Amino acid sequence: MLRVIIIFILSTSIAYAECDFKTGKYIEELGNPRNIDKITITVPKNSKWQKNALKIALSRTKNIPNKLKTRFKAKFEINYTMGSCTFWGSVRQNGDWRDHISLTANGIVRSLDAKLDQGNIFNSVQFKLLIPETRGGLNEVFGVSVLNTLDFITPETSQVNVSVNGINSVMLFQETARKEMLERNNRREGPLFEGDETLIWGNDGLRVDGGVSLSRLENKNWFLKGASSQEITLKAFSILQSAYIIGNNNSTQMGRYIDPNALQPEASKWNLTFPRFHFLIQALGAEHALAFHNRKFYYNVFDNSFEPVYYDGNVFTGYDKSVFQATRNPFDPKILKNAYNNLDVQHYGDLIITDQVKKKSKNYFVKRSGLNQKDASKVFDNYWAIFTARTINLQHQVQVLNSSVKINSSKFSADDYFVELDIFLTRASRDTSIELLGIQLQKKDNETYFINFQNQQSKHISIEELANILAKNNLKESRVSLLHYKKNDSKKISVLKFQNGEIISNADLKVSIDKDNRTMKFEQNNSTGWVLLKNLSLKDWNVKFVGSLQVSQISGEQRFNEAGLTGCLNFYNSKFSNVDISVSNGGCEDSLNIVRSRGTLDKIKIIKAFEDALDIDFSNISINSLIVNKAGNDCFDVSSGHYEITKAKLHQCGDKAISVGEASVLNLDQVDMLSANIGISSKDYSKVDILTAKATNLSICLEVKQKKQEFGGASLQLGKLECDGMIEVDKHSILKTLLQ
Repeated sequence: MLRVIIIFILSTSIAYAECDFKTGKYIEELGNPRNIDKITITVPKNSKWQKNALKIALSRTKNIPNKLKTRFKAKFEINYTMGSCTFWGSVRQNGDWRDHISLTANGIVRSLDAKLDQGNIFNSVQFKLLIPETRGGLNEVFGVSVLNTLDFITPETSQVNVSVNGINSVMLFQETARKEMLERNNRREGPLFEGDETLIWGNDGLRVDGGVSLSRLENKNWFLKGASSQEITLKAFSILQSAYIIGNNNSTQMGRYIDPNALQPEASKWNLTFPRFHFLIQALGAEHALAFHNRKFYYNVFDNSFEPVYYDGNVFTGYDKSVFQATRNPFDPKILKNAYNNLDVQHYGDLIITDQVKKKSKNYFVKRSGLNQKDASKVFDNYWAIFTARTINLQHQVQVLNSSVKINSSKFSADDYFVELDIFLTRASRDTSIELLGIQLQKKDNETYFINFQNQQSKHISIEELANILAKNNLKESRVSLLHYKKNDSKKISVLKFQNGEIISNADLKVSIDKDNRTMKFEQNNSTGWVLLKNLSLKDWNVKFVGSLQVSQISGEQRFNEAGLTGCLNFYNSKFSNVDISVSNGGCEDSLNIVRSRGTLDKIKIIKAFEDALDIDFSNISINSLIVNKAGNDCFDVSSGHYEITKAKLHQCGDKAISVGEASVLNLDQVDMLSANIGISSKDYSKVDILTAKATNLSICLEVKQKKQEFGGASLQLGKLECDGMIEVDKHSILKTLLQ
């Protein structure tokens, strides 16, 4: 029976990039840098732009004065192989040193910081266009290719043709460390930190800071989102400051070695993230990235640990391109002595030079090199030979020094830290750049904090003032550095080792596990009970979560708790095979949340969800049967992954029955939807393919659209649709359907 469908073509209320093609039709192509022919930037105020460049070029300082890094309005035209996009943003001079501005035969070429008001390039809305020599050009692209393949957080990096007010050059595109970068690397948004450079740069270049520069928060706005963000950020910040203090105090022995995870006893033995990162960076000849002020860190709430974010390594810089010469360059001996205590360097070194890693890295490099296929392949093979030779040499050097005395910050206890703090305070007191040192911070209420300073003073500060201290080391025009945060209370957390992973829960939950019958049951004592199952491999298990019929959130709170979890029942980095999951009376933001996991789930059944019933992120999951009955918000919500469902029954969904966003792929055979605002929503570079859909009592049957600036349109294909509501498709997106 044919249904009457009304199709509305919508223009979004937010101004997005104007493209002469539908972005939803070219999702894969827009993610491939090989499809960009040229980025053309026009700065309307050309005379002022040129005067600014001349002032920088003629300034007598060794580095570029910050006062000359003026931001100019600019128009961007991105010429792709399938069309072009035009949108507005702004640019300014980038870089610390004067190598970021160059006089060529065509005019002045400058490294740029770019910020887009509309649209994106490779999902980035803020990025740098760098003179290639400032980062080593294709060396940098190679390093990022290897690091990305091995699952380290890297910025999108590629070589592109650029024209700025008629001056043509080849530039290195590199995205800024922000939310988009984390999500592209399959990480949920969280605290980002970097080494603080404000004390080591002066108008006359790099100065010795006496080992008093610590870290700073990069994403201040995330901290300001709410109480949970604040607790997570402050916990991480306090640990990282401790690592910097110890590293600065012991630089003679430890050099550039730093591992903030080693200061967490529960993480120091099993967490090999930083030893592996140090090894890979040394093999790439990128030790410039290990300088404390070049470091960037992401705090992963699921693992309660830090991850390094690659930045500015100068890969292979200064090395002859021959394998022989590359192997003769020495490795930092202090890293050799300190970084690899718990790492099997022979095993890890062999792993990173396998054919599998090579093939994946090569594919990544070829897309981003800006060269034709043949030349890109040849350049990569040359780099790989150098990388392999250096890896083997590094393995040998570590083994030679294996019997040497090692210094490892994991040996520092809490009592040792206070000794280290006193040493640091004595040294810092001699630096006149630092006006106040906040020794300890405590939370007083939801609006204020109390900070004790080194000079015996104390002060109540607002959340906004605290954010400025964390991000800018500034409090009412005074230079203030915070060293330590003392949490007022600590809720008891239970950690159960299970298989090769963990089951982590708070005190408000009863945990029952029957290994013989392969069943798990979690029962809330009250609405705040939660559980996280991580690093598990489950086969033929039945997992059940029973809520308390109460709501764990208060209106206005953040969607995640202080542990960073959105769900009552949470899975992270887990593998499923024929697993059944049921959740009832979930009072959390998500009744069931699955993150960075893979495998097959036979049946999921969720009843009476307070908000979203099922939320899956950054995963590759197949579900045979999905049943949701009553959800306060979305019944099924996925992002950034690949998902398959054989049969779904989604009834009484407060908002959407199916929500697919942020570059996800969903293949669904059959779905029955009853009582929802929207039936199927495909958004933001997502691709949805559904064979049969039946919907009753829906306002909107389907919507296909762009929602966020960092993405574009979406696509939706339907075989058979039975629905008497509306269909909405915006101008960026594609809908293919047989209306039967």
